[in-house]
Amino acid sequence: MGADESKVRDITIERVDDQDGNIGVIKITDSVLRRLTGQPEVEKDTSSRLGIDDGVSAESASKEAVSKETKAYIEKLEKELDTCYSEFDDAANKLKEGQEEADKMAVEMFDLLKEKLPNLEEYIKAKVASPVCQDLEEKVLQCYRDNPNATVLCSEVVKDFRSCVEKTKKKLQMPKPDSKEG
Repeated sequence: MGADESKVRDITIERVDDQDGNIGVIKITDSVLRRLTGQPEVEKDTSSRLGIDDGVSAESASKEAVSKETKAYIEKLEKELDTCYSEFDDAANKLKEGQEEADKMAVEMFDLLKEKLPNLEEYIKAKVASPVCQDLEEKVLQCYRDNPNATVLCSEVVKDFRSCVEKTKKKLQMPKPDSKEG
């Protein structure tokens, strides 16, 4: 802290009896009121320029000025609040529209998948099913073991195995989707 920040200020508080003779009323000067409310210091002849002669009138004029400033500040805050509410409502509406559009797209995609892949469950089950033509596969392997130097003798068994595999493949194949997009 520097020396400039540590100024000593004098505050004068006078204890004055009010008009009814009640003791205990404390009046503060206009300059103290201005300092308490954060207003700038005013020249000494302010009350004379305003046409105010006594201390009571100066005090009420000061209170009116503070009241007007307070009202103006409150109105400014209310306008800012209204602007914030408006912006919030606009953003909420845009978000709602975007969500509705996303929901609509998801439903369309689900319907398209349902239409294009009606046998998806059967197709998946078939893919994880047990091996096909297993008995013929065993015959082919046994024939190759029995005839390692004459694999031509196994051609008939291989042909039967290949035929069995092709039939099973055709049976399990999914129908190809139409090339037309609707």
